[in-house]
Amino acid sequence: MNGSTEKIENLINKYLGKSSRHIFEDWGMFDKKSENEIWFYKRYHLGFFHDKIAFIFEDHYVVGIIITEYFLWWELRCLLYYGGNSEKYKVVSGFNA
Repeated sequence: MNGSTEKIENLINKYLGKSSRHIFEDWGMFDKKSENEIWFYKRYHLGFFHDKIAFIFEDHYVVGIIITEYFLWWELRCLLYYGGNSEKYKVVSGFNA
């Protein structure tokens, strides 16, 4: 398991099925581009890297999580989990150097 997959695994284990109130208490105010069904957050680390994390809600409970990893403004990869999928999560590469 690398750092990226570890991030999504941790979020799935901690927040899947939790209420929107629980997410708000742990993460605080969501990004202004958020809506009722999806809340966005940014997490910065190591200067040039940041993650955009989205929690997807159905009836106010988390059913999906998306992490998009960036270097500067380039998307490196996107990790997706949505409860109805047969796969645990999916990794999509966005930048090939």
